[in-house]
Amino acid sequence: MRWGYPRAAITLAVGNCLFDAACNMWWWFIPLFLIEVGRTTPAEALYWLAAASTAQGVCRVLSGTLWGVMSDRYGRKLMYMRALFFLVVTAVLFGFITEPWQVVFALGLHGLFSGYDGPAVAMLSVSVPDSHFKKSLGLFTALRYLGQSAGPALGAALAVAFTYRSTILIAAGLSAAILLWIYRALPSDRIARAHAHGPGAPSTPAPTARPVLEPFRPSSQLWLAVFIFGMLVALAQVLRIITPIALRAIEGQDVPGITGIAFMLGGLASAAGVFIVSGRYFRIGRLRIAMVVCTVITGLAFLGLGTMHASAPFVAVFALISLTQAAMIPTSNMLIAFNTPAGRRGTAFGLGGSAQAISIALGPLAAAAFVATSMAWGFAVIALVCAALAVLIHRQLREPRPEQAGA
Repeated sequence: MRWGYPRAAITLAVGNCLFDAACNMWWWFIPLFLIEVGRTTPAEALYWLAAASTAQGVCRVLSGTLWGVMSDRYGRKLMYMRALFFLVVTAVLFGFITEPWQVVFALGLHGLFSGYDGPAVAMLSVSVPDSHFKKSLGLFTALRYLGQSAGPALGAALAVAFTYRSTILIAAGLSAAILLWIYRALPSDRIARAHAHGPGAPSTPAPTARPVLEPFRPSSQLWLAVFIFGMLVALAQVLRIITPIALRAIEGQDVPGITGIAFMLGGLASAAGVFIVSGRYFRIGRLRIAMVVCTVITGLAFLGLGTMHASAPFVAVFALISLTQAAMIPTSNMLIAFNTPAGRRGTAFGLGGSAQAISIALGPLAAAAFVATSMAWGFAVIALVCAALAVLIHRQLREPRPEQAGA
């Protein structure tokens, strides 16, 4: 323990924070970068981004659960390092694309081999006691959002000083350096090995024996938790992709500075959502009502975005949505973990990764449709989706037992 947290939780939280900061130096301006690369319209740029995200989603659906099972069998750290490495590869590929269609290949490869959120949370879930998991997950998520707020601020400064392409390549170099530090600092997780049975069997497990995996029987509550997590990711994807285009439409030109500020404030609001809102109001016994309230507020805020004709109020509402969504993410991950035996949490978060993949594909498709038709009506549709999600959570969600979280 250090500062009230298990050491493994601090190492994972700090490492993920640094890596998120490096990645978010460039991830937020992809729509603007594609407009510049292809010298095309926002609708055409989002078409290619939607196609690429669909390829990413399909590849991650195919590979997500497989990586989860492999993490339970061969180690969560190995799968975490694999995901981080291929995100560095994705950044390098983005730095050298010359046509918008090439983003399909880059994100397809990213979907097949990367996706580090699930492996990171899976490793956290088996590296700390269940009684410390909710608190550790809060630290992990909050520092992640702090990284996501620092990244766009630095990326915006570099994009203004240099170019979008240069910023991507600089971020790729920083990501590689942070990856090496995480590899050295993060301890390996222990995987239970199969024991030999019968007379004369050795008392210690053979080093080459495969781990014993208990049967994986997902419950309805696990599927519900995975669905809630996927919906939160989908809503976040729509918001992140459409924000640069909406601010560009409001200002009449590319606005990397304002967009970077928006994402920086969104990251800070997300950290506040985890530390303040989630820490104070999302407690065992009232998780369901807190989730419902935040979902309703998110829907009303999306509805308000459709009425914004100035950058300042748009950024303010963007930050509010970031806060409420971030407050719900730790609970959705906790529900996935606590509805799964510890030995199969890698598989469960693999399912979460597949749900995330579908959401990552749907988000750009929805954003492209909204830009091609009407963003105001699109935001109204999202508000209705949030209302339906709030009803589902209120009617179907069962909270974990108090002893699971040390309550």
